[in-house]
Amino acid sequence: ILPGMNHGDKIKIKCQGNWEEDCSEVGDLHIIINQIKTKTSFIRECENLLYNKTIDLVDSLCGSEFIIKHLDGRMLRINHKDIIKPNQTMKISGEGMKKSKDGCEYGDLIIKFLVKYPNNLSSERIKYLRKILPVPQKQIWDIDPKTVKNAEDKKLEPIDRTANNT
Repeated sequence: ILPGMNHGDKIKIKCQGNWEEDCSEVGDLHIIINQIKTKTSFIRECENLLYNKTIDLVDSLCGSEFIIKHLDGRMLRINHKDIIKPNQTMKISGEGMKKSKDGCEYGDLIIKFLVKYPNNLSSERIKYLRKILPVPQKQIWDIDPKTVKNAEDKKLEPIDRTANNT
């Protein structure tokens, strides 16, 4: 199997197929590449490799450094100093799969960042975060909750997206 081969590509090996004792000719062996999902952290999409990376909230805000073990065993150090937003996608050029059987060009390694938020915060940490984080900008249609006296109190409930009925 050559680098750059994709799902559905065919390989023909002459005279290596089935044979019978009383037949002088040997058939050819035909192989069809069947790409299956594995438990590795990489997903192949044509010549690109997709990689989901979960980082903590503090790393998303303050910068992050991590290592990715590539398919060929190399260790890639990623050191990103800027803010990473939830579901932000970035790439490392030339670290994907080989683009063609004969060429020397490679696709990209595409990293999608999943930001892990804490499950809860103490009132002291909430107070501290409100002091250090930027004040949210209000939109002209936002209503200040302190100015409305007769609003109905409602509670948000989480939605389970893994259930089949949603």
